[in-house]
Amino acid sequence: MLAALPKHAKPVALCLYETGMRPAEVFALRWEWIAEVCEDRWLIVIPPAMEKTGAERKVPVSQRLLDVLKPVRRDEGLVFPSPVTGAARLSISKAFTAAMVRAKLKRAGLSPYALRRTRITIWDEIDGNACSYAVGHTFSDVHSRHYRAFTAERLFKLVDLPFDHREQFKLVASAG
Repeated sequence: MLAALPKHAKPVALCLYETGMRPAEVFALRWEWIAEVCEDRWLIVIPPAMEKTGAERKVPVSQRLLDVLKPVRRDEGLVFPSPVTGAARLSISKAFTAAMVRAKLKRAGLSPYALRRTRITIWDEIDGNACSYAVGHTFSDVHSRHYRAFTAERLFKLVDLPFDHREQFKLVASAG
């Protein structure tokens, strides 16, 4: 299905699939939300104003998505601006529907949001609590909300990337 998407929609669909972010979050994604915590380990830090819960959230960037984002010119703007207007996209539904037809897949109610649901299903098998945090689901358990920490090491486990905190300190030290 990804191969059937037009070139301008592929990175957006890949981001939806690889991060489990809500479509509105991906369309609004800005370069300043992406933090390089150490070499080849990026986190998307979604600001509280964009979150349904009103709390900041961190999402790990997989190697596959990192390989797509690294060569893109970074500035203070949108990561995936509309190829027509340069403003924030509102949807990729038309491109998604056309790709489903080209890929000879039955529509069966699938939408770009299905990419988020698929990622959540995958991550939930790896670490359900880290998954809930990364995709912005609130916890019903008060203890979890106040006492459970989601370290970068735990988040990068979701995307099968080892993380060594010593590398993060090297990056901070070299910047200073």
